[in-house]
Order: sequence, then structure tokens, then C-alpha cells
Amino acid sequence: MDSQDSQAISFFDLDHTLIDTDCEWEWKNMLVDKGLAPESHRARQDRYMELHALGKTPAEEYIAFLMDDFTGRTESEMAQLARENFETRVRGKVFPRALEEIERIAGDGGRPVLLSGSFRPIVEPVAAFLGMGEIVCTELDVQDGRFTGALTSEFCIREGKVKRARDYCRAHGQRLRDAAFYGDSLSDLQMFEQIGRANAVNPGPRLERIARERGWRVIKWKD
Repeated sequence: MDSQDSQAISFFDLDHTLIDTDCEWEWKNMLVDKGLAPESHRARQDRYMELHALGKTPAEEYIAFLMDDFTGRTESEMAQLARENFETRVRGKVFPRALEEIERIAGDGGRPVLLSGSFRPIVEPVAAFLGMGEIVCTELDVQDGRFTGALTSEFCIREGKVKRARDYCRAHGQRLRDAAFYGDSLSDLQMFEQIGRANAVNPGPRLERIARERGWRVIKWKD
């Protein structure tokens, strides 16, 4: 790794990239199990996951669906639930080789950054476990300690994800084409196309085909 690479930013998607599950899927099912969300939300979450895999998440609709869990609730209440979600449903599904890659980058002087469309309270316990002190994600508005049901950032998917990543790079004196991105999904095709060093992690057949055609690195942490 040369001196430029050793200082570079490496963005990591979360779901199916660093963990062998979807954090929001686990979150929603935990809330249903605890009686904090209706049973009908299971099937709706499954459908949204199917659309996400195709790169077709209906952004405003999905935000409203997830926001139902937060609106009017306190930061401390949701932080406690997020820790429970991580400890009971997510921690055991972290890819060991993903953790090794993060540690390698940090050890070489690089800057690993979690880049996720999920809400900050959901991803913070995962990032803490992975040793990732920097998170770029979908941010929620809080007033007087309670979530208002509004966002304070773009929904961090597709073009919103690219914009947030570019803004982060600019704030740290770098360019997106000098950074790396690790992701698994066709939903992130725009990130793969605009990042300097693309890493397709555990890709499905279509993304793997695109990655190999374009000379992107292909990594399979599930093997």
C-alpha cells in the first residue's frame, strides 16, 4: 500500500457486506416479536428487502415505514432497543474477514467509514463493535430528546449515498475517486461506478458479472 492509499478513505456498506444479515430486517422483526410493531410489518419488511436487492427501494415509502418505529419515542429508548437488536440478532453474524479488513485498513493508517442507508441509532452498536468511529448514514431529527419523524439528511441510498460519500471526502480533503467502497448490492451501483476503488463483497450473480466485466475486485467473505 503506497502513501496515498494508506491515507485514503474506505467506505463500507453494512448489510450483507459486513454482516451476514440485514440490520433493518432484524430490527423490524425484533420489534414485532416484542409487540412494538404490528405483525403485518414482517411481510412488508420482506417485500422492501426484495425491492432493495433489485435496486428499486421506494425511498419515501420505506422511510415512512421505518419512521413509524421512531416517531415520538426517546433517544434513550431507541438506543437501548438498538443495542438489544445488535447483541441478540446481529453480533453473531459479523463476517470475521470483514473485521480483519477493517483492522488492516486502520492499521495501515487508512480511514474506514461505515456508509449505510439505515438510521443512526440502528447502526451505531454495529459500528462500535467493528471499531468504526465514523458513520455516514440517514440522520433523524430529534427535539427535546424525542424523534420527530423528520430527517436531517438525505436518505443515504443510491444517489443520496453518493452525495453523502462525496461530501464526506470533500470535508476530509479527498476526492471520491481516491476512496474505496465495499458493498454487496445492485442498489449501490452508482457508488461502484463513481468510487476510485470498487470492491464487490459477496455479490449476487448480476453484480459479480458487472464487477468482473469492469475489473472491480470481487470478495467473498461468506466462503
